[in-house]
Amino acid sequence: MDQLQDVVALNGDIVSYSQLMADDYDTTKAIVETLQQLVSNQGAENKGTLVNFVGDNFMAVFDSASEALQASIAIASQIEHRDLRISSSERVRFRLGLDLGDVSVSEQQYYGDVLNIAARIQAMARPGGICVSGQVYRNLDEPALRFRSMGKNKLKNIPEPIEIFEFVDLPTNQKDHI
Repeated sequence: MDQLQDVVALNGDIVSYSQLMADDYDTTKAIVETLQQLVSNQGAENKGTLVNFVGDNFMAVFDSASEALQASIAIASQIEHRDLRISSSERVRFRLGLDLGDVSVSEQQYYGDVLNIAARIQAMARPGGICVSGQVYRNLDEPALRFRSMGKNKLKNIPEPIEIFEFVDLPTNQKDHI
């Protein structure tokens, strides 16, 4: 029987993954395996569940917006710290997006618009950045100055415009990363 849950979905996608794989398959594969472990660890540390990690994309769910944001900040920050120690050809960035809403859970499979919206929101984040829906933003106990409104945005296959906020207090926002 399906179980309905209110969750915060975190979607991550590696920037320029296809190009990285084409340039150096073995190195990129090893980096992605390291990042899978990082994502899994941060999900567990912040009481989240890693739903899947396929290729360059992952989805995790959390019970609270603050835990999902903390995991996102840790993932982005640890990748930035890692990147400072390696060559530019081995640098990898995620775009991260979060949304809050209901999912249906059946046999450890998750279904619901919140997953799709989180994926659409991550596509709007800058490389190494985090964007959240207005629903997530309003559920956080964060100082407003750590976010910048991106307004209401029409997202692919989502009927209503979604209010989006960019988290601006990350190391990657202090430099020009493309």
